[in-house]
Amino acid sequence: MKQDCAHLKTKPDGGKIPFVGLPGMPCGSPPLFPRCQLPTAYCLLPVFLLLLAVRLPAQTPAKTGTDSDKARRLYEESSLMLTARKFDQAIANLQKAVGIDPDYAEAHYRLGRTYGVLRQEQESVYHFEKTLERKPDSPLFLDAHATLGQHYLSKGDYGKARGFFERYLALKPPKPSQVASAQKSIATCDYAEKGKQQPLAYQSKPLPRTVNGFTLQYFPVLTVDQQTLIYTARNLTGPQNDENIYVSYRKGGDWTEPVPISDRINTAENEGTCTISADGRTLVFTSCQGRQSFGSCDLFVSYKVGSDWSEPTNMGSKINTYSWESQPSLSADGRTLYFVSDRRGGYGQRDIWVSKLGNDGQWGMPANLGKVVNTPDDDLSPFIHANNQTLFFSSQGHLGFGGFDLFFTENRPGDWTTPENLGYPINTHEDQVSLFVTADGQKAYYSLEVADGSRRVSAVLHEFDIPLPLARKYSGMST
Repeated sequence: MKQDCAHLKTKPDGGKIPFVGLPGMPCGSPPLFPRCQLPTAYCLLPVFLLLLAVRLPAQTPAKTGTDSDKARRLYEESSLMLTARKFDQAIANLQKAVGIDPDYAEAHYRLGRTYGVLRQEQESVYHFEKTLERKPDSPLFLDAHATLGQHYLSKGDYGKARGFFERYLALKPPKPSQVASAQKSIATCDYAEKGKQQPLAYQSKPLPRTVNGFTLQYFPVLTVDQQTLIYTARNLTGPQNDENIYVSYRKGGDWTEPVPISDRINTAENEGTCTISADGRTLVFTSCQGRQSFGSCDLFVSYKVGSDWSEPTNMGSKINTYSWESQPSLSADGRTLYFVSDRRGGYGQRDIWVSKLGNDGQWGMPANLGKVVNTPDDDLSPFIHANNQTLFFSSQGHLGFGGFDLFFTENRPGDWTTPENLGYPINTHEDQVSLFVTADGQKAYYSLEVADGSRRVSAVLHEFDIPLPLARKYSGMST
């Protein structure tokens, strides 16, 4: 069932810590990424939007360029309406203002920002473009250039995106971080346009409907013999709208109807993003809410005893912290664990960490994978291949096609190799968040997501053959 974010969580030592969130907000519903994938701080996004809305009048130009007193009065009244969070009334006033004076750039700009707060993307883009058509060189509308550049970058229109970012830089944004961000976006446009001219021979196909029977299914993993498929799934409504782990078996070339992996693992809360050892006997998974935890999401381990799984246990205070831990990946021998955390000591918001299992049976203190792999942005979804050398992961920080792209890096003595983009069309302007590659290095599994703005409406498991030029680049396949 959907759970309330605002409650106290129980730590393994019996103490209580506050769980970050909003009263009555179901953390498991509609964000683009699954609940077990994003830190709980993302539950606070609506608060940020409301604060932005309150600040909106102060951030829009004070001097308005219209000769119409009526249009100016409507514009000024909209400030008070926005402060009172009366968005519909403010929009009505502003629409009347641009109806009186279609060249009223400030009113178009405020409409663009207001629609942006309300996540009405198309309307926001329309009015920002109207703003810049009328006053393209005004520094008052600097952020409209960046917003439109990001919009067209997210749509894969690299030429149009580059134009907006270049005009943004020409207006000299005041902060070095703004300059660096725009320069990186232009580099992304250049890289993507070049990459699209060298496409890989790639064609994916969805797994059967017996497997893709939920609204959302994602983070697939397989046993080394490729006969067992384990993945996270949930529906958006009804009794199965929390994240759970399901398993399907290959029988006669077909996948069986998925079943919950175990009543000991799945609960009424959120469980997902799991990894399994090569022998299929050790399962590490993410649990958010409900269980005794150190933070918002913790990693738990369960062992297969006979035909069932043992009662999961928290992996302890070295692996789990008061921060967010998720997206585990076990090496084939089960002795090395990669995972994602937003704990202190990283290079970005969310980094990839690694821990080794000691001879005493205890997991060692995790080490950050380092700045070769981790970036100041988000680096997610590590998957260590069965060869124990090739690490696949998703990154927003390395150069790619926009958003999250898939990369691989090789473990070499002393450090990891420079991550390499998997290329087009495996990576596109849309987010590619996770990948599982079979032990023979010939086939990959992933989740194809369809989103409506910030709301994810479907996620379907797909498979594809690894293009030979790509397979030859890493140690997962002998040629």
